[in-house]
Amino acid sequence: MFELKIVAPKNDAKQFHNVDGNVRQEITGERHSDHRMGLNYLGCFKDSGNRDLTPINMNMAPKDCFKAARDKGYEFASMQNGNQCFGGNTVGKYGDVNDKECNKECNAEKGMKCGGGWRNSVWFTGGVSYEKSGNFCVNKSGKDLQQTKFNNVELKDCMEACTNSPKCSAVEYYAKGWQGSRCFHINTGWGDDRAVKASPKRRWRDAECYARTGKYAS
Repeated sequence: MFELKIVAPKNDAKQFHNVDGNVRQEITGERHSDHRMGLNYLGCFKDSGNRDLTPINMNMAPKDCFKAARDKGYEFASMQNGNQCFGGNTVGKYGDVNDKECNKECNAEKGMKCGGGWRNSVWFTGGVSYEKSGNFCVNKSGKDLQQTKFNNVELKDCMEACTNSPKCSAVEYYAKGWQGSRCFHINTGWGDDRAVKASPKRRWRDAECYARTGKYAS
């Protein structure tokens, strides 16, 4: 589930955008989480000695981990190897893997998966929403980001597919269509190249950026 938030566009003019047409076709499958406490599951991610997320507690139940991550103001909470709790506002510097690699049962929550050896099961700490603004998507510093062309579907279906992807940080949508589709995903992950807003430059076609966010707001 997700909600839509509206951010007013700053400019409605035109500019050239990714004129080389370098877009990729994407196919996504159905994903799910066995988390029973209502948080939105992001995916299974690799870890290493230089931790992807900040350690919170090395022996903690999921419900206590999620509360601790919220209390620290983190957008992401993770469980690793059954009982290790981490949190942070970026995730994925070592990449994501198939959900089957997060196969360790939670020590304190039987029937629920809590990562694996050097594998983080990651959740958003709050409800997922999409913040709309009028132009193509950019990261925090204003960098134009690579789109991945999805199926030519309605906005709601485009968002649902993004929500089911561990890499998709935003939807870039063209109601009038572009390069044979209306729906594009920004699959640049949750680090420095995360899509967070629309470009402040002159508008490209009828582009709209829907940035995905899931930080808990008390």
